[in-house]
Amino acid sequence: MPPQSGWKSPIKTTDLPEHNDSRIVPVDQLVLFSDPNSWAIEGSYRWVMAPHTAHGAAKRNGSAFIYPSEGQTAKRMGAEGGNVGTLDGAVNWRPMSTMKQIYWTYSNDGGHRGAW
Repeated sequence: MPPQSGWKSPIKTTDLPEHNDSRIVPVDQLVLFSDPNSWAIEGSYRWVMAPHTAHGAAKRNGSAFIYPSEGQTAKRMGAEGGNVGTLDGAVNWRPMSTMKQIYWTYSNDGGHRGAW
């Protein structure tokens, strides 16, 4: 991922977070995976996923992948949080209020975002 994506993808299990790059949000552990609190708002290409709302996953016509969307973020769709797995092997629930909503999830543009 490019540095402006806001996160560093681990390559080895011994990788540690970097705290000397102001473009990367400081974290205690590198994230391996997270629930897809994700969205894209790139011109007319708009979709959203919010797997943990107060009533389960946000869905349209039975699908949790809502495309096209009206430009909502996962939080605006009612996401309450998600599970986040880190390089140290832990998987923890994070409330949406503590998640950063700035991370790029696709390297070719800044319109795809994810929260973790």
